[in-house]
Amino acid sequence: RDSSGYAAEWRAQCRARLDRLEAARQVRPGDTVRFARPITFSNGDVEDTFRFEKRNTFRIPGLARYTITGWRERSFEIVTA
Repeated sequence: RDSSGYAAEWRAQCRARLDRLEAARQVRPGDTVRFARPITFSNGDVEDTFRFEKRNTFRIPGLARYTITGWRERSFEIVTA
């Protein structure tokens, strides 16, 4: 056993990642998703709440469409389904 706790920490990080990926499977087109931390885009926009369209595509209703790569790795909540 690793007395430094490194192995336990690594396993906890793996479990947390798997939990995020499982949560991402629950997101359906039309769901509103709020990320734990705002995302800054190359055009200077900073947003945290989007409507999911498909794959990596999100929209702010009535406004812009954004591609968010790696969104499944971020902490988020489904605000409305």
